[in-house]
Amino acid sequence: MKTLINHFLQPFRDGGRIYRSLLVLYLLINLVVLRNAVLHDPHIGYDAIGYL
Repeated sequence: MKTLINHFLQPFRDGGRIYRSLLVLYLLINLVVLRNAVLHDPHIGYDAIGYL
């Protein structure tokens, strides 16, 4: 389990130091995407025809 966490945190490290602000920004963006995916009604669909 610890190896998985270290693997996940590797892109946020530089010289052994974790850039917390970058990690927080990454998590916030992904929380917004997750919230949108959960709250979006799948029966509405995407109105691509309106953009063509």
